[in-house]
Amino acid sequence: DDTMRLHYNIRVGIGTESAVTFDATSGGTASPVSHTCTGANRLLLVWVNRLTTPATGVTYGGVAMTQVGTNRSGTGVQMNAWRLIAPATGANDIAVTGGSGTMTIVAISFTGVNQTTPITNVVESNVAAGTSITAAPNGRTNTITVGGMAHEGTDTNTANAGDTVQQNVANNHRTSLHTEVSAATGTTTVGISWDPAANRDAGI
Repeated sequence: DDTMRLHYNIRVGIGTESAVTFDATSGGTASPVSHTCTGANRLLLVWVNRLTTPATGVTYGGVAMTQVGTNRSGTGVQMNAWRLIAPATGANDIAVTGGSGTMTIVAISFTGVNQTTPITNVVESNVAAGTSITAAPNGRTNTITVGGMAHEGTDTNTANAGDTVQQNVANNHRTSLHTEVSAATGTTTVGISWDPAANRDAGI
């Protein structure tokens, strides 16, 4: 079985300890994908998955986004995560350049986010032929843990208790985007996990 699952767990931090708030989410199987941002102190996160070779660039409303992580399990889907601080408000296109193979795109935006250091922790891991996987960044109050996962094939997965499924997009492979609100402090960890539908190679 050559199905691969890839997941990023990105923890969004707010330095002023005011609450991070969910804004909007979007997804699609081709570029561009329209996404609407509203509110103050905004952050946009985008996960792009290509089946053969990875994307090389992402823009939102023509503004280049910054890559914040990449992961691949074996020879499967290649996941890249991108972020943009203070994205333009209103509806704008998320456009992907480079890469090859079928594509899935998922995006999520937040308000109330620290505009200097919006992402405080990135965790990646992989497992071979597993049935579940978890990643746990350091916890902090008033944060939201965000996780994206991709795998070859379109079989679905079960979210971890406490997670909210924000997107679930299939295009020969499947990409899921989950969030979890954290009330943790200090070194306490929070995380997101999926239970693969069968024993698969997995990443989180």
